[in-house]
This record gives sequence, C-alpha cells and structure tokens, in this order.
Amino acid sequence: MPKSCCVPGCNSNKRKNQDLKFYIIPSERSRRDRWLNAISRAKLNPDGSINKGKRWSPKSGQCYVCSSHFITGVKVNDSTHPDYVPSIFPSTTTSRQDDGKEMSK
Repeated sequence: MPKSCCVPGCNSNKRKNQDLKFYIIPSERSRRDRWLNAISRAKLNPDGSINKGKRWSPKSGQCYVCSSHFITGVKVNDSTHPDYVPSIFPSTTTSRQDDGKEMSK
C-alpha cells in the first residue's frame, strides 16, 4: 500500500503524487502534540461517532503528512520556522456566494 496523507480532506498518496514528500508524524512529544493539534483529526468511537473528549493519535508509527501541508513544501527542523509544524489544510466548509453557488472558504 502506498504512503498516504492522514490529514482530513487530503487524498494525496505516493502512487498518485510522486512529486510530494511524505513525513511521518514526529515521535518527540512536544512536536508531535503540535502536529496533532494542527491536523485536528477527530477521534472516533467504535460506533463511528466523534469522541469529543479525546484527541486522535495514530496507533501506528507509519502515519504520514504530505508536503502540500507545509508553506515551503518541506518539513523544517528549526522550531522557529513556520514549517516546523504543518499549517496548510484543505477547507471543509462551504459558503454561498451572491449568485447562490457554493464556494470553498
């Protein structure tokens, strides 16, 4: 199975997007927490409902974020750099324009 991005709304995978880089979510606690907060993926209960009391955390060490979620397109290891944490995420909400057509925010 190809590497695929775990960000909600992102469908990138290594097979379809060979030019993208895929980064494993860091294991270092403080950086990992920042990444997970930024990704903001819902934790699901066994019945599929959202567990609002817990934050999602991948069970596997093989959970990836693609380079399209970084301003410069690459993960940077300098904690003062904006690309230390992914920050570009697909919009999941829509609003209506004046002409009645839906547009992404």
